[in-house]
Amino acid sequence: MRAEGLASSLFPMSELSVAGFAEVLPSLPRIAARLVQTQRAVRRAQPHVVVGIDSKGFNLRLLRSLAHRRAAAGRNGIPAAPVLVQYVGPSAWAFGDADARAARLRGGVDELLVLLPFEEALFRRAGVPATFVGHPALDDVAIGGEPPGTAAERAAEAAAFRREVGLSPCAQVLCLLPGSRAQEVRAMLPLLLRGAERLAERRRRGEALSSRWAGPIELVVPAAPGMRGEVDRIVLETLAARGTAGGGARCSVVGSGSRRAAFGAADVAIAACGTINLELAAAGVPQVAVYSTSWLTGFVIRRLLRPVLRHASLPNILAGRTLLTELLFEDCTPCRIAEEADFLLARPSLARAEAAQIRQLVLPSLRAVGDGGEPQLASRAAARALLRHLPEAQTCTL
Repeated sequence: MRAEGLASSLFPMSELSVAGFAEVLPSLPRIAARLVQTQRAVRRAQPHVVVGIDSKGFNLRLLRSLAHRRAAAGRNGIPAAPVLVQYVGPSAWAFGDADARAARLRGGVDELLVLLPFEEALFRRAGVPATFVGHPALDDVAIGGEPPGTAAERAAEAAAFRREVGLSPCAQVLCLLPGSRAQEVRAMLPLLLRGAERLAERRRRGEALSSRWAGPIELVVPAAPGMRGEVDRIVLETLAARGTAGGGARCSVVGSGSRRAAFGAADVAIAACGTINLELAAAGVPQVAVYSTSWLTGFVIRRLLRPVLRHASLPNILAGRTLLTELLFEDCTPCRIAEEADFLLARPSLARAEAAQIRQLVLPSLRAVGDGGEPQLASRAAARALLRHLPEAQTCTL
């Protein structure tokens, strides 16, 4: 947003990038202070529309407080303003009391822009105005579902990336994606590195299914925005503690701008559950979805919140069945990570065919359609929805 010329942020957005239960407790006083700061900033700015983007725990509380203030002003004869919009809804659908969870937003937002096709009906049924705008992870993917460019162009981009980073032309490349939040990176990246190390050791001893591959295993870690320094530190510390990565496997950390090129160069990706699973599916990269968290968060999720889903990754959730392997909680170990990555690396043609199947089955459902029934970009659909709340912009064409 800063790149588009918008005003700088009131505070670093990384302060809101916390998830879980045990993980969020130390941050609560700071988040509460930021909430008050944002409420005051909105009152000073007196905007026509307030748009919360993701960060549901923070933004929905902010919008609810603004809705209460707006209602009080209306009772005193002050015109109602601003319009309250949330872009990306909470995952109410993941729980047995989905309707009750969705209804908690009623009266707190004027419109909810949702990314998944089944969310619109759920929230509307609960009395929350909701519009499905599609998933922005697909905005860089052709409407037909293919990655950008021709196959030859993608191959050339991948080869150029390998040369630039210094990857061996004959190496099998593991792309490690530990998440975008600092807490996720700290929890997941050491596990992924140790899993890659375990696999490389087994290959060196001829014990892996993929041992017949003549080239080495090499690792690429695309760091999320603002996380390059933290990723570099964790990689260095993990490798220093264990000598070398993967018994000689080379590990390269690249910036977020090189992520798409890293996908093209990767034979297999090991990725934390999240939007990244959709991005990998769009790129046609074979993947294993992983997630680990604190014991308290895991206990609360599985024993108290009791989600009704059998899957954690979006491709599996949307398909309603297992399309890609998930290693969650106590199953997310270096040994299991090594086994699943080995299985995919040993069968490259089958792995690519399965990745293509995921793309064909899942991605079309994540496109919103225009008034004429044509697929449209999520960013454009969201912009059109927002323009409806600005009377002076009704004549704009997108």
